[in-house]
Amino acid sequence: MRIASNIIDTIKAKADIVEVVGEYVHLTKKGQNYIGLCPFHNDSTPSLTVSSAKGIYKCFACDASGDVIKFLQDYLKISFVEAVKMLAKKYGVEIPEDSCSMADDADQRKRESMLIINDYAAKFFAETLFKDTEESHKALDYATSRWPIEYIRSFGIGYASNSWDSFSQWAKEKGLDKDLLLELGLVKKKSMSDDVYDTFRGRIMIPIRDKQHRIIAFTARILPDILANDSNAPKYINSSTSLIYDKGNSLFGIDVAWNAVSKAGVMNLVEGAPDVMRLQVIGASNTVGPLGSSWTEAQLSMLKRITSRLNIIPDSDIPKEREHFGVGFASAMRTGKLALSLGFTITIQEIPIGDWKNDPDSYLVSKDKLDELTRQDFVMWYAAKSIDYNGEDIPKQAKAVHEVVELVKTIPDKVLQESYTDKLINVYGHEDMWKREILGIQSMPALVVSSTISDEEYAALFKGTEIKVGNNCYYGYTKEGEKEISNFIMIPLYLIRDGASASRVFILRNVMGFEVRIEFSIEEMTVLQKFRNRIEREVNFMWYGTSAKFNKLRGILYSSMEVITKISTLGWQKIGFFAFGNGIILNGEWHPVNEEGIVRLGNPLGSFYLPAFSKMNEDNSEKFLFEQKFIHLPESKVRFFQFATQMRLVYGDNAIIGICFIVVCLFRDIIIRHRREFPTLFLFGPKGTGKTAFGELLQSVFVYNGDHPNLRTSTMPSLATVLSQAEDAIMHLDEYKNDIDVEKIELLKGLWDCQGRSKLDIETRKREQSKVLSGVIVSGQEKPTVDIALYSRQCVLPFHKDTHTVEEKENFRVLKDGSMKGHLTSFLNCCRSEHSLSNLIKTVTNRLSRASAPP
Repeated sequence: MRIASNIIDTIKAKADIVEVVGEYVHLTKKGQNYIGLCPFHNDSTPSLTVSSAKGIYKCFACDASGDVIKFLQDYLKISFVEAVKMLAKKYGVEIPEDSCSMADDADQRKRESMLIINDYAAKFFAETLFKDTEESHKALDYATSRWPIEYIRSFGIGYASNSWDSFSQWAKEKGLDKDLLLELGLVKKKSMSDDVYDTFRGRIMIPIRDKQHRIIAFTARILPDILANDSNAPKYINSSTSLIYDKGNSLFGIDVAWNAVSKAGVMNLVEGAPDVMRLQVIGASNTVGPLGSSWTEAQLSMLKRITSRLNIIPDSDIPKEREHFGVGFASAMRTGKLALSLGFTITIQEIPIGDWKNDPDSYLVSKDKLDELTRQDFVMWYAAKSIDYNGEDIPKQAKAVHEVVELVKTIPDKVLQESYTDKLINVYGHEDMWKREILGIQSMPALVVSSTISDEEYAALFKGTEIKVGNNCYYGYTKEGEKEISNFIMIPLYLIRDGASASRVFILRNVMGFEVRIEFSIEEMTVLQKFRNRIEREVNFMWYGTSAKFNKLRGILYSSMEVITKISTLGWQKIGFFAFGNGIILNGEWHPVNEEGIVRLGNPLGSFYLPAFSKMNEDNSEKFLFEQKFIHLPESKVRFFQFATQMRLVYGDNAIIGICFIVVCLFRDIIIRHRREFPTLFLFGPKGTGKTAFGELLQSVFVYNGDHPNLRTSTMPSLATVLSQAEDAIMHLDEYKNDIDVEKIELLKGLWDCQGRSKLDIETRKREQSKVLSGVIVSGQEKPTVDIALYSRQCVLPFHKDTHTVEEKENFRVLKDGSMKGHLTSFLNCCRSEHSLSNLIKTVTNRLSRASAPP
């Protein structure tokens, strides 16, 4: 049995060799690779190296090597087909019944024959370049004016003479297949005849190779001295599209760059083959370019497997009349936008604009010249180019700002979005605008300020002890008398309990009166050197005393610290209240956090810490992106049944299911206490039918301007984190398609019995299972039919209508403007019992059934 080569390539692309080998060999990360004991010989020291970037393994003791398929063959003693099938099942790749047809065998043989013919042709052109003829001398003179002779020989650059049939006659003598020569575009058929003539004439021949170093095509540069009079001849022409070459999926220079990028860590993107060759000559081999067209998603996706960092080096050309940018900059902007949306980190190196066009081929005469170019962050470069050129034209400035906003919003990583928002604020100001447009963050309610311990109360703590306080310093008694042991004092605030761990918060005030609030880990408060390391990171705090004195000080300060419990998981808390990022709802009453992020509920519950709104975390706000959106806004005028009625008006019967889903999610912990299953609400339909907005609106009851992660681009760890952020709430996952990774399909299936991501700890060899604490909404354009077990675990709601009347659009606008914004007070007044859940669902369905449905 044979499996189609394109299926095998797909399996290899999806398979993570580190993950596969790691299931049988304990691997440890070392630099860019992983090492372990080789299973193919009696290995006592790690001799096996596994490279994720190259997709191969190699033992430097016994020389065992190969790709992921070869490893399974040799380790499990199975056939090639069995290994391929095993990987196909693991990574969700379907092997069609007819994939091993005779037609595929024929294609493989044809592909191999084409590669052989290209090799023959390359040798012919290389020999022609060095022939002792006047024409070849001109060609060689031109080539050596562009590239060093050693590079010309090693790269295989050649020349096609300005003859109609020199190559075709040579190919005929060699017995090369005429039909394959025609398909490869090396020859063309004469009209009214079966004879052929040469396609490439009077041109420098440059081989195009794939990442396996095989010649798949040629790009041919006109030789000025030979074809100078032919004004219609294009400067460059490429081989025809064939079974082995497609310019939209091929990259010039990938054969060299594939290995070079692992050392450089970044891939340079240029506009064409000459630019790639120039950078290879000066020593920047980590460079690739397209072949006569704009960059495609397929080309960039190929690079994603070996690097996540790209550096664009565009042509710098003078803009045409009424154009703001030259062609090179405009192309760089398009490429950068596409690459950002695919999750790349991007920089750009701008070549100075001269009196005429400057490009990498002409400007970068040395590696030093390349290194002199400032490497700029692409997003900030794009913003500077887009916003600054508009000057005082306000409408154009607004349009440019919108373009920058849309650019940042295409970035899949939400943390990066936040970082770029901060950078744009620093450069352009208008904080509210950038946060509103990019992150959807509105101004938050003002926080309540708390007071600290008085000077008299603080001094009383040290009465009768070995430590004395004065002038914002501590003094200790020694044999030499009283001696200063610090240049600061510590004002105790509270002990924060957080499960098995804890931390302690103090205000440190030094002799100059400078204050800083610090949260110390338990280790930092028990190991003196770690304590010193921590305080010396601040402006001027020094401890001169001994460990014994430090232990005495701890004992004094600990006695007066308030105990606070940290809430790590938001939503319903087992002790009887609902926690948002900015406060707590207890028995229907709202308790906001104070400036320290604390809510004090009194006896018997105590005090609780919500870190997202603590002033200690102002510089680390990116750590609490979810908590800053999982908030309650008590000033909201919208009430639940108003919201539900408007939902019914806009979405009809689907709204009844959606509103009931909100209700059961609020009581989710009670439901799974009695039965482990909890279905996912699945929304599917064509683009423009409102399914994603429907999910956002349901989630808005809990999360203000919440995110809905993209299932196609999000990683498994990030999805697991999203699903465990809050209890008895709603999380929304978007962009489902049936071809998503099989691991994500399994995750969605696991939501049914409240299980999240399964992860193998490579150190302990134990498998950990994360928990799902909230109800989940999944939306996408396809019904989840890839797996019947997945489909049967969903509550599926179809959305079909993609055209809307003016009245319907207005009703939707009213609904969006009046979204719940975390307003749950009316619901959380309910008694937490099965009886109240049943009554509440009956009330909701009865009221909504009586409400007016859309026509």
